[in-house]
Amino acid sequence: MTAGTEKNGRGSAPVTNRSTRHLFAAVRAIAQHRQPVGLADLVAELDLPASTVHRALMTLEACGMVKRGGRGARFVAGDMVHHLIRALVAQFPVRKAAAGFLRELSGSRNVTVSLNHRLGWRSLRLLSFEGTHEAYQLRRVGEARPLHDGIGPATILAALPDDEATAYLDRCRRSGNFGGAPIDPKRVARQRRELAGAGYISQRPSDYSLLHWAAVPLTAFGGAAVASVSIGFDVERGAEGKLESEIAYCVARIAALQEQLDRDPEATRTPFGTLAPDEFHLPHHRVVRLVDAIA
Repeated sequence: MTAGTEKNGRGSAPVTNRSTRHLFAAVRAIAQHRQPVGLADLVAELDLPASTVHRALMTLEACGMVKRGGRGARFVAGDMVHHLIRALVAQFPVRKAAAGFLRELSGSRNVTVSLNHRLGWRSLRLLSFEGTHEAYQLRRVGEARPLHDGIGPATILAALPDDEATAYLDRCRRSGNFGGAPIDPKRVARQRRELAGAGYISQRPSDYSLLHWAAVPLTAFGGAAVASVSIGFDVERGAEGKLESEIAYCVARIAALQEQLDRDPEATRTPFGTLAPDEFHLPHHRVVRLVDAIA
């Protein structure tokens, strides 16, 4: 019997343990919030008795999954969650290979830079460096999103072969967008044309992000699209063509990173490379941002 499961009386497939489900529900809810969460908030959100949520919190606190944060009895994700996310993203050697390169790009051009990697039909954020023009934190290391949801994931989708992109669209129609934002096939087609023509995808500032974004795909040794680098530029750079020149410079730097990756077949290899897209079952939610993006 695996931890957290119990066999039913007829010896069929294991069923989940209710108490364990409560623990995971509580830590997931806490990790999704940007601010410390109190008992009353969790009781309302999880629709569970206060005594059940309290026991879950005490158990999670004892094993380091959550800890006290802010004033009073409020909780944030604990050190163990950070360690688990760190262990997950460490399975992708491209994170280490690209970290110094992207850190230098962020610092020298004062841009926000994020690296996403394909994981089945979703994208996993492996690292992020913030520019000083970023108005508020958006990117979180360990965040999993459907391939059409966000410019970084969408760039990976735009770089996929036609048959894989079509399979993704069909899968979204059957499964409800994998829990993400509604998919727009026309937008996907437009992004694929933009990538084919310009070599990157762009996104104008919005209420969600005050930055102008450009994103470039990265390919594995052999040519398959596996990742993307998204770069956020301060909107003021749009004056007198400066934005276009900044995008051109950063896209050229990402091309240099790609050349570096092409020289090392191990740099883009992962333990998940042999799994079919449908074999991954990742929920669409923000996990938690590591205190420091790079170990």
